[in-house]
Amino acid sequence: MEPYILPESWLKAKPKLNLKTQFNFVATADTHGGNSGSATVNTEGEVVGILFDGNLESLPKRFVYSDTQARSVHVSIEAVWEALEKVYSAKELLKELR
Repeated sequence: MEPYILPESWLKAKPKLNLKTQFNFVATADTHGGNSGSATVNTEGEVVGILFDGNLESLPKRFVYSDTQARSVHVSIEAVWEALEKVYSAKELLKELR
């Protein structure tokens, strides 16, 4: 059912995918519009995701930060590795990124 139809490449790769891989996560990171595509870094300085969305309450954070309701949505870096390796066969790119 639209818009949740997976591309053929993902359907073909399904038997190879680890379906327990974390795909997305939410955080109370201090972000605002225009931060999409930014790396999400943990306290160890490791990239753990990529910011791509937020809830409505995150919109005013450009001016005032509050972690009580505002949430940002991130794709897990583990899901990126899984897709690059098993869906897109981008092994050379993975070597460069890791």
